[in-house]
Amino acid sequence: MQSNFAGLIINLFDMITFENLPQSVQKLFDKVESIEKLIIEQSVNQPDPEKDLLTVDEAAEFLNLAKPTIYGLLHRKELPNMKRGKKVYFSKKDLIDYLQAGRRKSMEQLKEERKSLGFNNKMKGLNDE
Repeated sequence: MQSNFAGLIINLFDMITFENLPQSVQKLFDKVESIEKLIIEQSVNQPDPEKDLLTVDEAAEFLNLAKPTIYGLLHRKELPNMKRGKKVYFSKKDLIDYLQAGRRKSMEQLKEERKSLGFNNKMKGLNDE
């Protein structure tokens, strides 16, 4: 990518003459403006690490659980968390991973998994009937 950029700069300087200087400056200005817009767009789309951290109340709301349930999961060390002093924080990504780890497979997924493992015999509850 860097070589493409260098090539672009060289091409721009080859095209610039005294006669077309105002147009060339305008083209450069337009390019810089479009790059600035891309940078701003990318920075807006990147998650803010501070907003990624949740408190106990926010985690309870995010997981749709009661606060005592959250504390019970914490006590049993089932919920990924970070602790600073007496404050407990949760990463939104870790909570999503926690939820996905408890995801159950559909009957179709179970059938496909059995086939891929070489089990073609019928199993109670997994029959196509």
